[in-house]
Amino acid sequence: MKRVDAILLFFLFSLSCQKLSLSNEKVVIATASNFLETLVTLKKDFESNHDIEIEIRSASSGILYAQILRGIKVDIFLSADEERADMIIEKKLARAGDSFIYAVGKLALWFPGSVCQLSTMSRETAQECLIQSTRIGIANEKIAPYGRAAKETLDSLGLPRTDQKLIRAENIGQTFALGASQNVDAAFVAMSQLKKLKGSPSYWLVESSSHAAINQKAVLLSQKKAHKGAKLFFDYLKSDDAQRRISAAGYHYQKAYLP
Repeated sequence: MKRVDAILLFFLFSLSCQKLSLSNEKVVIATASNFLETLVTLKKDFESNHDIEIEIRSASSGILYAQILRGIKVDIFLSADEERADMIIEKKLARAGDSFIYAVGKLALWFPGSVCQLSTMSRETAQECLIQSTRIGIANEKIAPYGRAAKETLDSLGLPRTDQKLIRAENIGQTFALGASQNVDAAFVAMSQLKKLKGSPSYWLVESSSHAAINQKAVLLSQKKAHKGAKLFFDYLKSDDAQRRISAAGYHYQKAYLP
């Protein structure tokens, strides 16, 4: 056999082995509840171009962080804040260089019932509608970043006796469910959640000055053995294509945050 033919066969054999090794991989991604549907869209796009299976686990960032510390298998952690991603790094479960802000969240105050029916509203109108509301849904601010942003927004509005009206859910997904079932008059939700609703929901897009930025940070957890599939998806999240999809889903487009 000619030397050139032998080299070509070796190259093709190496490619087939690499594809086989990747096809046996399952990348486990733990995501904050607000990003679940967006991640499902990204998963479909990624899997259509790679022979790699993506498995998704979703909960509040606080609960996922606790599960990771207990040793649950996770390759990528998509936190709804920077704090818990940084704590993963501090625990030596990931390297600082293997993290970046993948999305910047938008908070919305949604009025799903009959209290207020306006497709767009100002801060002043939102205040008036909150005063009329008897039950206000928010995610638990102790474990959910969107809940913390909601509480900061309420504090900035300075409404009396608001705390007595609060119905706390475990995460932003459950908060949205409270609104969808109209068990609350108002609910602080992620703008990305309202994007999926048909018609024109009544909401106030909370000004970013009303709360600390919801910088959602991704972290690639350290593995004893290099996980090529996880690294491929991690890099895909930084791509223009993925970032455009994330922006279209209801997040700020912040290309400047990417390394």
